[in-house]
This record gives sequence, C-alpha cells and structure tokens, in this order.
Amino acid sequence: MTWERVPDFHQKITRITKDTIKRVTGRDGTVTCRFTHVYPDGPCLYFTFGGVVDKAKGLEQFMEVLSTCTAAAVEHGGTTTHHHAVGRFHRPFYDKQRPELFAQALRGAKRALDPKGMMNPGVLIDP
Repeated sequence: MTWERVPDFHQKITRITKDTIKRVTGRDGTVTCRFTHVYPDGPCLYFTFGGVVDKAKGLEQFMEVLSTCTAAAVEHGGTTTHHHAVGRFHRPFYDKQRPELFAQALRGAKRALDPKGMMNPGVLIDP
C-alpha cells in the first residue's frame, strides 16, 4: 500500500469491518490497524477486529466478518499476502491476485523439490 493511498484505504476497511461486525453479531465491535512493516513507498497495514459473538454461531460469525473484510481489502487495492504468508484461509483471495505464470513456476518448483507433495499441500497451489 503506497503512502498516499493509506488514509482512504484505512477509512474504508475500518468502516466496512465495523459495519460487518454490527450486521453479523448485532453488536458494535472493535477494529484496530497497525503498521507491521514500513518501507519508503508505504507500510504494510495489519487489521485486527473483535466483537462479542453468539456461542452457538461464533465460528460462523467470525468467518463471515473475516471473509467480507478480506474481500473488501482486496477490492480496494490491498493484498492477502503478508509477513505470516498466505495460509489456507487466504488461498481463494491469493488465487485471484497471483499471476498464472507465477503459479506455473511454483508448480515446477514443487515437482522438483517436493515430488511427493508433502510440504504444505494445497496452501499456495493445488497439489
């Protein structure tokens, strides 16, 4: 995220996340944002959210908020990659951002270095 885009992006994602928490849980929630890395061209924004969920539907509510906000971040120019890597949850968003040529290179590297497909199968590319 370049510096000139940070204020607008931060405002949009914070608002979307708060609105989503309220819609999903029926209660206000908390959204924070910090810079995990700072570069001359811009920072890495890392959003965290919290709220009170229904005991019976907590995981479902959490996943709805997380999915909605991740999609919004990508839609508004953010990315799903960060200093903790992509992971299984972010894979669908990563697939939309990753160029196919890069996926082909990853598949080639996996074939050469991990022929049995034991290292993180299905995390960055299909096994």
